[in-house]
Amino acid sequence: MNRFALFGFGLMCAAAPARDEVSREFSKTVPWRAGQSVTIAHKHGDVVVRGVTGSKEVSFRAFVRVSANTRAEAEQYSNGIQFDVTEGISFRTRYPELRSVTGFFDRLFKSQHLGYSVRLEVLAPEGAVLDVENAFGRVEVDSLRAGVTVRNDNGGIDVRKTAGLLRLTTKFSEARVSRNDGDVAVTNDNGAVSVADVKGSVTTRTRFGETEIERLTIFFSTFVMLQVWNLFNAKAFGTGRSAFFGLGKNPFFVGIMALIVVGQIAIVTFGGELQWLELLLLAALGAVGLGGSCILA
Repeated sequence: MNRFALFGFGLMCAAAPARDEVSREFSKTVPWRAGQSVTIAHKHGDVVVRGVTGSKEVSFRAFVRVSANTRAEAEQYSNGIQFDVTEGISFRTRYPELRSVTGFFDRLFKSQHLGYSVRLEVLAPEGAVLDVENAFGRVEVDSLRAGVTVRNDNGGIDVRKTAGLLRLTTKFSEARVSRNDGDVAVTNDNGAVSVADVKGSVTTRTRFGETEIERLTIFFSTFVMLQVWNLFNAKAFGTGRSAFFGLGKNPFFVGIMALIVVGQIAIVTFGGELQWLELLLLAALGAVGLGGSCILA
């Protein structure tokens, strides 16, 4: 390593002093009335919104992290970050202006080397309409039933288990939708789009990114209904008779077929994320089907 390299390394070390970090939290809860929208204007951090069944209030929690050359500088900037919450219901994050630093040596030796982020977590009634604007952070939305609009600049979007119209816009990151009961419109510049299990129309527009759309509910329902008709094939196989011959004399066959059809309609219409008890129920239904196949044989 020559002398110039050593000199440059020394300048870098001198320009990168030890950093201090501070953190603080902000929280506020406001009442919610049916029909009210929740509007969020945020940046420099993730936004996570979760719907709560039966809730009549909206809870905001912000987690602030700031690092700087000194603890005093970090605390000063942290205390300058403000959160405006209205009964409207709207939430806005306001950051203080940074002092301008000009000149090469000023930037090298006198800059605060400031780093900061604010993570926002929101609990809202599942019937609230949501409108989120964010930048430089992810947006996650879960279990809202009245429609969601997200505009994100340089950050990913992940929306799941929702209902109503979804309108999502982002760039330079992935936009994902999973299990929405309603129409979906996604615009993504320079990023991938992934849509799965949507009961409604899907409109996507992207540049320089892949688009993947899965219709899992349709596939699942089609598979199950094919198995229903396969019961008739098994009943008539090798007999030379019609699949409907003696149908009224076999109540087990009719009952099992009706149970499968009704169960499929109930799962698709009212089903949520499978829990262990529901998995046991499905296993029991499978056992009934296996027993029925022995009876039919």
